[in-house]
Amino acid sequence: MTVFFSSKLTFLFLPEIWDALRAAADSDLALAQTIVDSAGIIVSSSDMTLCYDERGILYMTFPISCSTYHHFV
Repeated sequence: MTVFFSSKLTFLFLPEIWDALRAAADSDLALAQTIVDSAGIIVSSSDMTLCYDERGILYMTFPISCSTYHHFV
């Protein structure tokens, strides 16, 4: 089970990016990589807690309790 929290501000953050991050967090590694690549998300930390969209906006999530995501960076 993935714990996913988002504190999104609708005027700045794109809901599509949050949706893609949530879908990636709930997927296996290969599909997750495809999702973030397709959405133009830059994953800056191996646990997906720091991600950026193509505009350079930072999306912060809480750590995911799954060891498979350490291969993201």
